[in-house]
Amino acid sequence: MSHIVEIKDQARLQPLDNPEQALDKTLKLLSSDSVDWEKKIEGLTSLRSMAQNHKELLMPRLHDVCLAVIDEVKNLRSAVSRAAMVTLGDMYVHLQRAMDCEVVVTGRVLLHLASYANAFIRQGCEHRPASHGAVLQPYTRLEGPARRRAEYCLSLLSHHNAAVRGSAAEHLKSLVEVMGAAHILSGKKDLTIHFLIAVSKLAVDPAQYVRSETNYS
Repeated sequence: MSHIVEIKDQARLQPLDNPEQALDKTLKLLSSDSVDWEKKIEGLTSLRSMAQNHKELLMPRLHDVCLAVIDEVKNLRSAVSRAAMVTLGDMYVHLQRAMDCEVVVTGRVLLHLASYANAFIRQGCEHRPASHGAVLQPYTRLEGPARRRAEYCLSLLSHHNAAVRGSAAEHLKSLVEVMGAAHILSGKKDLTIHFLIAVSKLAVDPAQYVRSETNYS
């Protein structure tokens, strides 16, 4: 790669002059396979600015926007893939509850990429708030979102890749640390049963380092 467009993960971006036009242009740009990779990063940066400054424009088309960004997360150009992860992170940080319905579709692709050997991609997956950490961040707030986070992690504990299972186990453990074991085991809204199922699956995982995540002491 001759050069990499710098991605400032936590940068505050300026509002766009014409955000409505920028959104239409960006979605068309991201849907094209013939667009230069640097242009795609510029488009993703525009989406980050919209998440920070023009939230009302993203809401009606949020699912379509998420699908477009997910396609770029899977982009073979690592700089584009990481820029897309950063974009998802900004969307979770700034759109908050509006992203609750997108956690499964976005989280699965991020956690899958966490198993890749490419260090640049792994940095994007694991960086907070740029990617998967931000995807899980809203689910530490209330019982309902926390339950969905537990359900999401549980669904990934059967993944064929041990690295994915380990990452899911790690994030499940962070849920305990943030919310407290007493709250999780309170039995409210089925959170307890989802958590106990997850721990039981971890305890018999074939990978030793995945099993080690069951230590909550």
